[in-house]
Amino acid sequence: MKFKSLVTTGLICFALSPLAYAEQSSALAISVGAFDALDDDTAGEVGIEYRFAPMESFYNIIPVVGVAANTDGGYWVHSGIRYDINLS
Repeated sequence: MKFKSLVTTGLICFALSPLAYAEQSSALAISVGAFDALDDDTAGEVGIEYRFAPMESFYNIIPVVGVAANTDGGYWVHSGIRYDINLS
């Protein structure tokens, strides 16, 4: 059931991406860190996330898809939405 909802969310993000406007471009985010950092069995973690351009018609919501993995053999595939708040 979780896999089905993940695939559905990813397909919706890809389907809505043509609605993105060109004022802000898409971005690729790469992350590196530690998993279970406060545990005795700390593992390295690496991830990559593709952030589509904000969609003007949906209040600048940003669809994202990504994957993260750790050296213990765990992984996480995700899709969702983001909203950036300008603090300045």
